[in-house]
Amino acid sequence: MRDEMSRPVPPIAAVGTSHTAFVGDFARGPVAQPVRVTSAAESQRTFGGLDAPNEAGHQVASFFANGGVVAWLLRTGRGTGWKRGIRALDAIPPGALNLLCLPGASTLPSARHKDVVDAALSHCERRRAFLLLDPPSTITNAGAMELYRNGAGFPELSPNGAIYFPDVDVADRRIGPSGAVAGRYAAIDACRGVWTAPAGADARLADATLSVQATAPESNDLTSKGVNVLRSLPGSGTVIWGARTLAGADAGASEWKYVGIRRLVLFIEDSIDQGTQWARFEPNAEPLWASIRLSVGTFLHELFRDGAFPANTPRDAYFVRCDSGTTSQTDIDNGSLIMLVGIAPVKPAEFVVLRIQQRARRP
Repeated sequence: MRDEMSRPVPPIAAVGTSHTAFVGDFARGPVAQPVRVTSAAESQRTFGGLDAPNEAGHQVASFFANGGVVAWLLRTGRGTGWKRGIRALDAIPPGALNLLCLPGASTLPSARHKDVVDAALSHCERRRAFLLLDPPSTITNAGAMELYRNGAGFPELSPNGAIYFPDVDVADRRIGPSGAVAGRYAAIDACRGVWTAPAGADARLADATLSVQATAPESNDLTSKGVNVLRSLPGSGTVIWGARTLAGADAGASEWKYVGIRRLVLFIEDSIDQGTQWARFEPNAEPLWASIRLSVGTFLHELFRDGAFPANTPRDAYFVRCDSGTTSQTDIDNGSLIMLVGIAPVKPAEFVVLRIQQRARRP
């Protein structure tokens, strides 16, 4: 009988980690249609230069100045709702949207701002993307930021987002920090890996000064509540001094407290999902399951060798299960293949378990 899985097992290619979408108030350009750009100059040719009063173009320029490589720009336009703009992100191919910024949304009235941000968080959760938020433009000091964090208008405490305070001054203009922060995410991803916390002395923001300086106690207090503070440090300039998700308050005790861990898991999930699509067309039986174990295991081993897991051995770093114990006969009858992937992103033998499902042909 012919072995239907005798051909080489397709390897899993890593998806991107820092392709960033900007949904915002660009000065011109197509409306509700994402456009891919790879430089600030390209952005300005299509969506307007830095002489425009709109914040979005300035944030994109700050993104590229801080190490960003690929951006998707989507103009909300006059009379075009923010939610419509967020829905239009579905036109971006799978795996090509990793980070999302909303330049200009910080000026919306409180209730509308929360509504837009929560819609963006829902989109990110569905797309395995991560939202970078600016504080409302009315917030000008640490005390006001703390009141906002503790109030009803604060966004949903999602692990797929983070907020940064305060605004920054770039070329004598005050803008939200998310564009610059996204650029540093991209730069740190490229040189140290998505699992590295985008914070500290290496997370210096280029050509940006703070609109207000939080004291060390204020910074520590906000950090404990899941707000990432930008600080000005002697010898380092303006740096990101926090790596908490929106779910990262100490009181919440979330397993998704830290940006680096959450983004690593999103990256692994998306890479495995995209890299095992071929299983849809294979008989759902042991030969396929063995190939899945080999393909996913090889991918995770490469991450282990790159330093993604602080463990001494592969056994302590990850596991892959895909067999009759994870995929029942009912699953097979329903065309489902289920694998369990465990990783130890914090310390050895402390696993976060992912349940990943693919469609597969009945044997």
